Amino acid sequence: RAFEADVVTEPFEAVTAVQTGTKYGGVLIHAPRKKVREAVQACRAIRPMSRAAIVFASDDAIRATDRIHILEAGADDCLSGGLDFRELGLRIKQSIVTGARPVLDEGGNRQSCPGDDVTAAPG
Repeated sequence: RAFEADVVTEPFEAVTAVQTGTKYGGVLIHAPRKKVREAVQACRAIRPMSRAAIVFASDDAIRATDRIHILEAGADDCLSGGLDFRELGLRIKQSIVTGARPVLDEGGNRQSCPGDDVTAAPG
């Protein structure tokens, strides 16, 4: 299965792309270890705006504590060190299929957000 993609070069540019209102089924943030903090901040910013699955990937080995921060910030999956494109594609697909979840406000009530009408169908 092929994915249509908008490509940006920095984690914060992904936030800007989501803010445009384009409905994404998934967001892949691919960044080196030195950009992990920016990736965490991008995940935190994207999660309240979109139900899109967020996958972080890095060619570098990312420390367990950084992977935990990325997941806590709203990413649905995190891959690091020696990426295999087949695995990456499967992880993205799986995150899109299972990752679409409702966005809740501070009171725990469901919010509508961009992408609410986007559905992912298994391959």
